[in-house]
Amino acid sequence: MATLSGFIVIVQEDRFLLEVDSGGHRLFVLSHSGKLNSQDLRAVMRSRRHVSVSFNEPDHLITAVAEQIAPVELDGAHRMPRTGIRRTLAGFLADWSLPRQLVGQSGRSKAAESRESRAR
Repeated sequence: MATLSGFIVIVQEDRFLLEVDSGGHRLFVLSHSGKLNSQDLRAVMRSRRHVSVSFNEPDHLITAVAEQIAPVELDGAHRMPRTGIRRTLAGFLADWSLPRQLVGQSGRSKAAESRESRAR
């Protein structure tokens, strides 16, 4: 099992995006055997608490499976600044192909590529 720490910046049902301390983002899905549910994830995201995510990476999934999420205490109550959330969301939406396709760009063109896909 691996572990990453950072801030949960987007929650959708049982999936969430972690802004990792080392830079970048990682997509997770909650484990079915875990103790958290989607409402718990939203509460953690709203609190802007620094968290540690322990996860597994099954071969058949693009996302990692979060087994445990725990708060991380750094010099007191470390919270993500609000400007960081806005910057993260703006960057995520700019790199996400769906908004480009919704405004009319073809899904068969470069509109469907993310920054990571273009780098390969």
